[in-house]
Amino acid sequence: MPLDPIVSLSVALAEAPGSCACLLGAGVSVDAQIPTAWDIRQDGFRKLYRQETGSDTTPTDEQLTQWLQEHGHGDLDYSSLLDQIAPDPAVRRELLAGYFKAAKPGQAHERLADLAADGYVRVFITTNFDRLLEDALTARGISPVVVSDDGTLANAPRREHADAFIVKVHGDYMQETIRNTPTELAELPPELTTELRAIVDHYGLLIIGWRGADPALAAIVRARSPSRYGVWWLSRSDPPADPGTTVIDAVGARLIVRPDGAGAFLGELGRRLTLYAAHPSGDDPGSIHDQVLSLIKRSDDIDLDELLRRERFEFESVVQAVRAEMANTSGADTEGALAAWARLAAATDRRLASLIPLALHRPELLAAAIQEHVEWVPTLPAMGGLMAWVEAWVVPFWMIGMILGGLAVHLDRYEALRPLLTATWLDPNRSAHAFVSPSGELGEWVGAQLGPDPPPRPHFRAWGWLPHDVRAKDWLGTRYRPWLGRDDEPERAFTKFSVLLHIATGLRDEHAMTPWWTLDEPTSEGYAQRLHDNPALRAQAAEAVGATLEDFNAKAPDILRSLHGMSAFPRPERTANMLEFGSYAAPPREGAAS
Repeated sequence: MPLDPIVSLSVALAEAPGSCACLLGAGVSVDAQIPTAWDIRQDGFRKLYRQETGSDTTPTDEQLTQWLQEHGHGDLDYSSLLDQIAPDPAVRRELLAGYFKAAKPGQAHERLADLAADGYVRVFITTNFDRLLEDALTARGISPVVVSDDGTLANAPRREHADAFIVKVHGDYMQETIRNTPTELAELPPELTTELRAIVDHYGLLIIGWRGADPALAAIVRARSPSRYGVWWLSRSDPPADPGTTVIDAVGARLIVRPDGAGAFLGELGRRLTLYAAHPSGDDPGSIHDQVLSLIKRSDDIDLDELLRRERFEFESVVQAVRAEMANTSGADTEGALAAWARLAAATDRRLASLIPLALHRPELLAAAIQEHVEWVPTLPAMGGLMAWVEAWVVPFWMIGMILGGLAVHLDRYEALRPLLTATWLDPNRSAHAFVSPSGELGEWVGAQLGPDPPPRPHFRAWGWLPHDVRAKDWLGTRYRPWLGRDDEPERAFTKFSVLLHIATGLRDEHAMTPWWTLDEPTSEGYAQRLHDNPALRAQAAEAVGATLEDFNAKAPDILRSLHGMSAFPRPERTANMLEFGSYAAPPREGAAS
């Protein structure tokens, strides 16, 4: 399966910042509540309807469509309609200005401005009349150079000298020279055309929210000269709506499909760039995984030990740094918290990548690595502040444990599970906590910020976010596609691992682990039945949770039955009965009435 083109786009922006220009259409302004051309067209038709019928009520869509057909207006598009109802440029400017004056930048504008502030993109081509991108840039201390015709271009500083350079192909709503009728869109001013050709020919292009319907601009893009930089086209669907397909074919654009639109895509792109920047060249998670696996294959224990020592140090150093920086914050700075999480997530990915080969091929080394981590936690200096950041290792431990545990259960590598299920770290009060502890406040916050919307589990955002995050790890997907390629994975594997995790904490008489397994009853019940029917597998599970087989048989079902008043979860009797008796219901007691 080919990689999502957002990967190559991220690499291009990170490795050659400033080499790509953004071509923006109306889709960029949708989340700022700016109407699209279609919306303005429909509003214009309603104005026309009221004027010609003398009605003071707004027609329904059905009434409007019927009236348009009856009066021969049904074929009018946005540009042709404006040409008829507002043929004078000044009137047309005033009409359009009403849609833009009170608007504020949306998510897409904010993320585009972030790209400019970070130096990834400096040149923007836009067909939009609004000034929302300029507002977002100005808020970040960037004064953009804006050109919209030959006159403003002649008086502007050179593109190469600008922190941000914006070409407004159709003009600005504050100018009477805006272009939106068919005649005006057919041909652009000559010097502006030359500038656009230079940008299109010499920069990579990221096309967002543009349909490719503007004839003059589409002709410039289609005639793009061969370039060492690529073209990426964001679309809500595959294939995109015409006429965009013809432009895509002409320039060989890489299609990025995101039904959620421009704002969500640019947020994802920004997070990828942050993670990319966090990994020095050659030290991304995929390369770390492959180095560890190669050393295991060669039985090179000396170099393997050195690599694992270095990776442990890198991970713990990032956790300590983020903890120190964030513990005393108010928690209100979402942008700062996301940046801190991005650093933690990058370090967690890299550490996970170094441990997966150990889980699958050298479980004794995995046990040693996990033990080193839990022994490190009590050595950290005490500090005050927000507990979510004071205990900054909790979510990374939870992620590493859940992913390693899910993969090991899926592959029946039970020998790798014991350190994940039995290792504990001590807090300053000397209370023991499982290595895979609940993700807590920070996990739920991350799930709310970065997880799917709507969440699959609104009250447990971290649990819904984790599979979403796992699927987004390209390095993991390319190496473990048989696991992640199934529609019901990794959720099913996490559920099975959660069953064992709940039993393991119960056996230690610790506070019960959040019983995630009850949220997927078919999987937990099927897994319990498999353990009941397979004595050898049940013996491996007992060893994994740190119990004898006799203790496992005697105690595990009752541990599953006891949720300690956790009313948010379904009742667990069926799974517990399946583990103990191999059926949903307990058998009748001897002497009980039939």
